[in-house]
Parts: sequence; structure tokens; C-alpha cells
Amino acid sequence: MKKLVSLLLIFISSSLLARPIEVVTDQYPPYIYYENGKLVGIQVEILSEVMSKIKIDYTLTVYPWKRCLQLMKNQNADLLLGVMKNSDREEFMFFPDEEIVNVSNKLFSLTNEKIKIKSNFQSKTIGTMRGYYYSETFMSYKFLNKMEANSHEQLLDLLFRKRVDYIIGAELVIRYGARKRGLPYYGLNYEFGKSQKHYVASSKGDLATSIVKRFSKELSSFKKTERYRELIKKYTF
Repeated sequence: MKKLVSLLLIFISSSLLARPIEVVTDQYPPYIYYENGKLVGIQVEILSEVMSKIKIDYTLTVYPWKRCLQLMKNQNADLLLGVMKNSDREEFMFFPDEEIVNVSNKLFSLTNEKIKIKSNFQSKTIGTMRGYYYSETFMSYKFLNKMEANSHEQLLDLLFRKRVDYIIGAELVIRYGARKRGLPYYGLNYEFGKSQKHYVASSKGDLATSIVKRFSKELSSFKKTERYRELIKKYTF
């Protein structure tokens, strides 16, 4: 019986590998973004390097973030690039041991003010990305007034058009977007919890899970190389 099950799994895996693995993600510059019609960025290049090393063919498609999550939930995609782990997502995705990057979420404002306690936010509005999970601390603040954006460009517009008092986002992402558009901003010295790990997670299918485990193991080795350090330096400013 065990032999039959093993043979069946081999047959299923071989059949599925006849097609490229479907990886989905959302734009998250400078981690993931389009430049001259081509997807580039820190996570995009790391994904390419590691997938090449484990000899896996894949497609990488950009969707709005909430659609990415729905595709994974319905098992209509194999892997999700650049996702944070929480208990809700663990119900329909497998998260490996090794994260692809660490991201620090901070507040940004048009004024250089100091924020020390959460009571500062009682009468303020914070711009957020629709469907994003920032940290356990941030999500626990039920009193926050939030206004959602569908893209990071919209998020920056909320701030610079003064529709919100602050926006929250990854430091590199907000700095990249603001500098690209020549917009002034201040990164405030207030973080919601520790830096967050972003993963390449898989759907709960056997094949996708086995691939992401191989990916995680190779990623751990790749992060110790000079090539990995070069990629981080390339997109860090």
C-alpha cells in the first residue's frame, strides 16, 4: 500500500512539473516592481537566483495584494512572493523556515514630529495598504482611524494631499516612492513592533509545499554568499 501511495505521488508530481510553477505577487518597490516593462527588485532577483539553483521553472505574475491572497486560498497559484506570516494565512499557506527579507514598518509624515505613545494617534488618520498585515501590535490598535489605498502610489498621494496625517509602510518602499517623485517626507521614529519577516510561501498542495521547502533550504545558503550581498546593496540607498 505504501509503495502504491509513493508511486502515485511521484506520478502527480511529474505531471504538475510539466508546467511552470505559478508565483504571484504585488508591486512593492524596491523589492518588487516594474522598470521599463520588466519585473525587477530585491525579492525578484533573489527568487530568480534561487529558483535557478534548484532548477525550477516558474512564472511570476503581479496582481493586487488581496487577489494574490485569494488565489492562494483557492489554490489557483502555487507560491506567493513577499508575504508576512500570521495565523489566518497559515490556515491556507505553508511558510518555510527561511525568510526572503526582513522589513521594518514605520510611520511617515509631512512634519518632523516626535511620537512616543499610542495616544498620539487618537485624533489622527493613518493611511494603510488594503489587505496588508503590518504587525501584531499595529493590528491590535482598534482605535486607529485608517484610510486604505490600493497601491503605494495612492498611499503616498493620501499623505501629500493631506487626506491623512500619517502613512505606514516599509522604510525602503516609502523612501523609494517619495524620492522617485521628488516629494518631501519625514520618517518618524516610531515602529509598530519588531521588523517583519517576508517569505515565499506556498499553497497547501504537496508539490508546492515540497518546492518551497527546497527553496527555503537553498535560500539559507544563498544568503551567505557575496552575490546576495550585492543584490541587497544594488537596491539599497
